[in-house]
Amino acid sequence: MRVFLVALATLVMSSAAQADDIVSMISQYRRAHGLPAVHVDATLTSLAKQQANAMASHNVLSHDIGGSFKSRIQHANLGHAGENVAMGQKSWADALRAWKAS
Repeated sequence: MRVFLVALATLVMSSAAQADDIVSMISQYRRAHGLPAVHVDATLTSLAKQQANAMASHNVLSHDIGGSFKSRIQHANLGHAGENVAMGQKSWADALRAWKAS
């Protein structure tokens, strides 16, 4: 099973080196819990960027501001998908800690 992940806004707006670090941190966490590493998917990254831009232009944190999650990903041909959004953390490490604690 291939796992795809897009860390909304953080990954989309990061440099390539930062994006690699983000994927590495999430993959390390997943492997520690018996799950496979994640892989960045260009289609999902594009969809995440659109959602991040919609949230930024409306100054709101939302799963639905750019359309429902289901409608936004329906053409990506995914079996299962989820979305995490976060706001207010000062770093990706802070966002990851908040995600793990949620």
